[in-house]
Amino acid sequence: MSRPRTAAGNAGVKLLQQRKQAIAKNKRATKQTDRLAGMSPRSVATLKAREAVKAAAKERRTTEGRAALRKAQYEYRQQLDEVGRHNEKKRAERRKQAVEQVVPKDDTTTPNRPPERRRVSFTPSTANAGRPRIAPEAPSEDATCPRVSELKEGRGVYGCDPVGLPSMDGLACMATASVVYADPGTGIGAWGEAAGTWAAPQRWIPLIERLNRAFKSTLQQAGESKKSQDLNMKLQNGEYNMVFHVEPGEEPGVQLPPLVDADGRVLKPEEVVFRATRPDAAVRNNGDPFHRYKSLEAISREFYYTLHGAAHGYAPPCLAAILYPGVEITYDDGTTETLYGALYVLQRAAKDLVSLMDDETRRLRDLHAGNTQSAAFAEAMRRSGRKAALWLLPVLVRQAKLGALSFDAKPANYVFGADGKPYAIDFDAAMYTVCDDTRAQWHAALLMIIALLTAHVRVYLEPAISDGWANVLRPLVLELCGHARSARWLFDARAVKRNFRESMENTDDASKRRLEMMTHAYFTSAQPSRGAQFKPQTGKDAPGLAEQLLKFSLHGTTNKRDNELSAALGCARAHSALAAAETVARPWG
Repeated sequence: MSRPRTAAGNAGVKLLQQRKQAIAKNKRATKQTDRLAGMSPRSVATLKAREAVKAAAKERRTTEGRAALRKAQYEYRQQLDEVGRHNEKKRAERRKQAVEQVVPKDDTTTPNRPPERRRVSFTPSTANAGRPRIAPEAPSEDATCPRVSELKEGRGVYGCDPVGLPSMDGLACMATASVVYADPGTGIGAWGEAAGTWAAPQRWIPLIERLNRAFKSTLQQAGESKKSQDLNMKLQNGEYNMVFHVEPGEEPGVQLPPLVDADGRVLKPEEVVFRATRPDAAVRNNGDPFHRYKSLEAISREFYYTLHGAAHGYAPPCLAAILYPGVEITYDDGTTETLYGALYVLQRAAKDLVSLMDDETRRLRDLHAGNTQSAAFAEAMRRSGRKAALWLLPVLVRQAKLGALSFDAKPANYVFGADGKPYAIDFDAAMYTVCDDTRAQWHAALLMIIALLTAHVRVYLEPAISDGWANVLRPLVLELCGHARSARWLFDARAVKRNFRESMENTDDASKRRLEMMTHAYFTSAQPSRGAQFKPQTGKDAPGLAEQLLKFSLHGTTNKRDNELSAALGCARAHSALAAAETVARPWG
């Protein structure tokens, strides 16, 4: 009697398994159908080719399976090439239309004789109107910080899909021989023949020389802004770069290239900025000249990181970019080296985070009639801090999930476009890197970026804004601490005096040194303008630098006891203290 029951039971289990498999198969088919809905035929073909490669890879143990895999890979490459040619063709058509509007058809220009620019009326193109976009809306008053699971799923503004990019060396070769662009819609590409003579880097050299002359004639301190009368453009310069832009309603005093955005819309001069390497040289303490131009290897890194951000949507779209020879230097042994500069044409941002919060502070001060000591004013400032943190968070998440480690994360390096969308800027290779394994340690990367940026907010912005900023991010910070413990470079860093030194390495030890170096330069040695002062604990028994940065970010001091933070970082004593406190609060169990 037991045999029939056993056989029937086995048959029932097998039938149940088959039903579960059928349900799962139907769910996968429905999900695939929803995924394909609304996609273009080329996108569908590319997706199917990629799925064919994945399927063939499972059968690669046999000779026939390996042959099928090679065939599937070849067809996938062919499909990618076709998509690339199609995108380039669309881009060339848009640029051709822009050039025809701006440059007369009978104009035969040469690099030494720029074409005349004439005013044109235009309407926004609808070529890519069907491309899905996320509306860059500010968070609502009752918005809360997302959890790590939500960030991992990557829905809405937290979504980020890696884009196929050329190698760093390949992009450097491409940028010295052609004019390249980068935006989230088409990735990285080169200007086509429809742009006329502007498609060649040589055509841009006269423009760069004009920018250099204007800079030297209005030479100023880093960070200051002054108008160049020669170009009728406003100039602002940093330690390594100079930025030119046209004020609204004015005409530049130099011929500018025709520029279009990813949708094919012709851009006005005041909608873009020209960012180029400073041509002047400083003098070191030993009397040797220090050039802002860099070796091709060094400047290629910054160039790659800038276009990496533009292609993935966390940096402003790059409309044009080239690498050009700047100066040739001779060393003591008689050898020579050519140093290079970079020129970027970027869509102009409306303001950075510092300006945004300063404007908000003035608005709230006027709204409360100057009564800055009232509780209502303090609460309004905290709300503004919470709103700004959540508004900027999608960019930080996208950077981290794409492998970016920004050791220069500060309010001045995050800007907002005219449409309100936040972006990251300034990708100096000495303080920025992109890891090869883009998703393995994104929790640690995000935790570090949030800690550095929030520490800057603590030091340089109003205390009430800092409190609101830190409080809304606290749940995410505590959750990230548990996920980031495997990143030893982050938790092995110590609060030591480490002077600034450029490094192009991309190792865990280099990341640890960068974190120590930037913390000392920005916080330990700095005097706060409005906020708290970072006073690190030193010595062999002192907490790690990451823990001290997190405490300072959340509380404005490194000495405050925070059992929740310590427990999230793995402290057994803090776990015991939290458990004891919970037992006291709930004695009935």
